[in-house]
Amino acid sequence: AGVRWAGAAAYTNWLSAQNGYAGCYNLATGACDFTRDGYRLPTEAEWEYAARAGEDTDELNAVAVYDIPGGSFHTRPVGSKRPNKLGQFDMRGNVWEWCASLSRPYPYHASDGRESSSTAGLRVLRGGGFPDTADLLDPAFRHAGRRDDRMPWNGMRLARSIPQ
Repeated sequence: AGVRWAGAAAYTNWLSAQNGYAGCYNLATGACDFTRDGYRLPTEAEWEYAARAGEDTDELNAVAVYDIPGGSFHTRPVGSKRPNKLGQFDMRGNVWEWCASLSRPYPYHASDGRESSSTAGLRVLRGGGFPDTADLLDPAFRHAGRRDDRMPWNGMRLARSIPQ
């Protein structure tokens, strides 16, 4: 936790190199080459697909955070729940996870530039962090942050494009 978007992009390039893959990010501009086989941050659409995994909304809205008298919040330990149908653990309620996508209002339009990672702007965070209330843990809830934002509840989840 406490990861900046730019730090997450740098980590994906480092991890890609460690595993013999081509890094996806130009760290000077933040642009992502989605055609490369390295690790990267998921697009917002990929994140939501992984979070939903064919489950219905009621299952996804189960509260992952509980309040202890006195106002402190706690999450269940990572991996303490069963994985969803795609094998993903803790898609919400652990940390806000950076996405590659730019923050744009819904409804989604493929031509609105949200996947143009070379454009400056706020980046999408999904999932909900440990201090959040249950309404913010809905997988449909979106948050936006600057590339240099560093909050203790910001983290990441990785993706890879598999060349066809």
